Amino acid sequence: MMRTETKKYKMACKNILPFYGRQERAFLKRITTTLETKNGSYDEICKEMGSPKDTVLSYMETCDDDYLLNKAYSRSHIKFLLVFVILFLFIAFLYNVYMLNLYQQAVEDQQIIEYTEYITEY
Repeated sequence: MMRTETKKYKMACKNILPFYGRQERAFLKRITTTLETKNGSYDEICKEMGSPKDTVLSYMETCDDDYLLNKAYSRSHIKFLLVFVILFLFIAFLYNVYMLNLYQQAVEDQQIIEYTEYITEY
Protein backbone atom coordinates (compact mmCIF):
# COMPACT_ATOMS: atom_id res chain seq x y z
CA MET A 1 0.00 0.00 0.00
CA MET A 2 1.30 3.42 -0.92
CA ARG A 3 1.89 6.04 1.69
CA THR A 4 0.45 9.52 1.34
CA GLU A 5 3.85 11.10 0.72
CA THR A 6 4.67 8.72 -2.11
CA LYS A 7 1.22 9.21 -3.63
CA LYS A 8 1.71 12.94 -3.43
CA TYR A 9 5.08 12.73 -5.20
CA LYS A 10 3.72 10.40 -7.88
CA MET A 11 0.68 12.61 -8.51
CA ALA A 12 2.88 15.69 -8.71
CA CYS A 13 4.97 13.95 -11.39
CA LYS A 14 1.84 12.82 -13.23
CA ASN A 15 0.36 16.33 -13.20
CA ILE A 16 3.55 17.85 -14.61
CA LEU A 17 3.73 15.44 -17.55
CA PRO A 18 2.47 17.21 -20.70
CA PHE A 19 0.80 14.01 -21.95
CA TYR A 20 0.09 10.58 -20.58
CA GLY A 21 0.70 7.47 -22.67
CA ARG A 22 2.16 3.99 -22.41
CA GLN A 23 5.74 5.17 -21.84
CA GLU A 24 4.61 7.67 -19.21
CA ARG A 25 2.71 4.95 -17.35
CA ALA A 26 5.87 2.83 -17.34
CA PHE A 27 7.84 5.83 -16.08
CA LEU A 28 5.37 6.38 -13.22
CA LYS A 29 5.47 2.67 -12.40
CA ARG A 30 9.27 2.85 -12.10
CA ILE A 31 8.88 5.87 -9.82
CA THR A 32 6.36 3.95 -7.72
CA THR A 33 8.66 0.95 -7.28
CA THR A 34 11.51 3.29 -6.34
CA LEU A 35 9.32 5.16 -3.87
CA GLU A 36 8.18 1.97 -2.13
CA THR A 37 11.65 1.58 -0.65
CA LYS A 38 11.84 5.19 0.54
CA ASN A 39 10.67 6.25 3.95
CA GLY A 40 10.24 9.76 5.17
CA SER A 41 8.26 12.88 4.50
CA TYR A 42 7.56 14.49 1.14
CA ASP A 43 10.42 16.95 1.59
CA GLU A 44 12.87 14.14 2.34
CA ILE A 45 11.72 12.28 -0.78
CA CYS A 46 12.19 15.46 -2.82
CA LYS A 47 15.69 15.93 -1.40
CA GLU A 48 16.65 12.36 -2.24
CA MET A 49 15.01 12.00 -5.67
CA GLY A 50 14.77 15.62 -6.72
CA SER A 51 11.66 17.71 -7.14
CA PRO A 52 8.88 16.25 -9.29
CA LYS A 53 9.60 18.92 -11.89
CA ASP A 54 13.25 17.89 -12.13
CA THR A 55 12.31 14.21 -12.32
CA VAL A 56 9.88 14.82 -15.19
CA LEU A 57 12.34 17.08 -16.99
CA SER A 58 15.04 14.43 -16.83
CA TYR A 59 12.53 11.89 -18.19
CA MET A 60 11.60 14.24 -21.04
CA GLU A 61 15.27 14.72 -21.91
CA THR A 62 15.76 10.96 -22.23
CA CYS A 63 12.71 10.54 -24.50
CA ASP A 64 13.08 10.26 -28.25
CA ASP A 65 12.42 13.55 -30.07
CA ASP A 66 10.18 11.88 -32.64
CA TYR A 67 8.06 10.39 -29.86
CA LEU A 68 7.63 13.79 -28.20
CA LEU A 69 6.77 15.51 -31.49
CA ASN A 70 4.29 12.80 -32.39
CA LYS A 71 2.56 13.11 -29.01
CA ALA A 72 2.41 16.91 -29.27
CA TYR A 73 1.12 16.70 -32.85
CA SER A 74 -1.64 14.22 -31.96
CA ARG A 75 -2.58 16.29 -28.94
CA SER A 76 -3.05 19.38 -31.13
CA HIS A 77 -5.24 17.33 -33.48
CA ILE A 78 -7.39 16.18 -30.60
CA LYS A 79 -7.79 19.77 -29.38
CA PHE A 80 -8.81 20.92 -32.87
CA LEU A 81 -11.33 18.10 -33.19
CA LEU A 82 -12.78 18.84 -29.76
CA VAL A 83 -13.19 22.55 -30.60
CA PHE A 84 -14.81 21.63 -33.91
CA VAL A 85 -17.30 19.23 -32.27
CA ILE A 86 -18.22 21.75 -29.55
CA LEU A 87 -18.71 24.47 -32.18
CA PHE A 88 -20.87 22.15 -34.28
CA LEU A 89 -23.03 21.21 -31.29
CA PHE A 90 -23.43 24.88 -30.34
CA ILE A 91 -24.52 25.80 -33.88
CA ALA A 92 -26.95 22.85 -33.94
CA PHE A 93 -28.37 23.99 -30.60
CA LEU A 94 -28.86 27.55 -31.89
CA TYR A 95 -30.54 26.22 -35.04
CA ASN A 96 -32.94 24.10 -32.97
CA VAL A 97 -33.81 27.07 -30.77
CA TYR A 98 -34.46 29.18 -33.88
CA MET A 99 -36.68 26.48 -35.45
CA LEU A 100 -38.58 26.02 -32.20
CA ASN A 101 -39.18 29.77 -32.05
CA LEU A 102 -40.47 29.77 -35.65
CA TYR A 103 -42.77 26.86 -34.88
CA GLN A 104 -44.09 28.59 -31.78
CA GLN A 105 -44.80 31.79 -33.74
CA ALA A 106 -46.58 29.81 -36.45
CA VAL A 107 -48.78 28.13 -33.86
CA GLU A 108 -49.60 31.48 -32.22
CA ASP A 109 -50.41 33.11 -35.57
CA GLN A 110 -52.65 30.27 -36.67
CA GLN A 111 -56.37 31.00 -36.50
CA ILE A 112 -58.31 28.11 -35.20
CA ILE A 113 -61.62 27.68 -36.96
CA GLU A 114 -64.16 25.77 -34.99
CA TYR A 115 -66.87 23.95 -36.75
CA THR A 116 -69.49 21.60 -35.57
CA GLU A 117 -71.00 18.83 -37.54
CA TYR A 118 -74.59 17.85 -37.04
CA ILE A 119 -75.81 14.50 -38.11
CA THR A 120 -79.48 14.19 -38.60
CA GLU A 121 -81.18 10.89 -39.05
CA TYR A 122 -84.26 10.40 -41.21
